[in-house]
Amino acid sequence: MNRQQSRYFTTAQLMDETLLDLLQNKGAEFITVKEICKKAGVGRSTFYLHYQGVPDLVKECSEHVNTKFFERFEQSAADTIGAIRTASLDELVFVTNEYLRPYLEFVQDSCSIYRAMLANGHTLQAQERFEALAKHIIDPVLERFGYPSEQRAFVISFYVHGLSAVVQDWIQSGCETPIDEMVRIIKTCVHPNGTNRRLANAKERRE
Repeated sequence: MNRQQSRYFTTAQLMDETLLDLLQNKGAEFITVKEICKKAGVGRSTFYLHYQGVPDLVKECSEHVNTKFFERFEQSAADTIGAIRTASLDELVFVTNEYLRPYLEFVQDSCSIYRAMLANGHTLQAQERFEALAKHIIDPVLERFGYPSEQRAFVISFYVHGLSAVVQDWIQSGCETPIDEMVRIIKTCVHPNGTNRRLANAKERRE
């Protein structure tokens, strides 16, 4: 990277940080280019060299947040994928505090930018990447639990889109509901009254 490119990316990072700072006090729809430029100490021409407008900056900033998310969790996901074939069925129930809490903590820490994305008509852009990751994890897990292959794509869609919808509602409320309560709600939605435990017992009996 040459000096000019370095300056370009440094300025972009500065504007990302400025947006995140401003989002602590107001919604993205109330943030102006003038305000960003003043706080970041850059001219309007510099801003428009990087972005078409505030929604474009929101989109880029959210992509950076999503990259951090996957950098944080992809190694643990890789470890999980490697252990699926040999793990006990109890260990394959991933809707637990161990897995949900770190995810929800990250979302809560990034709530302002995710909320801005939704307010600007964007979906959570991690969706496609998350779906691919879920397919590599959930599909073999469902196989271990005895789900027929023709049903698994629908079950994966249910889990991924259901969890995404719950989290989006949580984001739009400002992540006000405590994380422990969100974990309880999600666990109740996915396996009310110990459904997963009964499935595990049934599978173990068949084997």
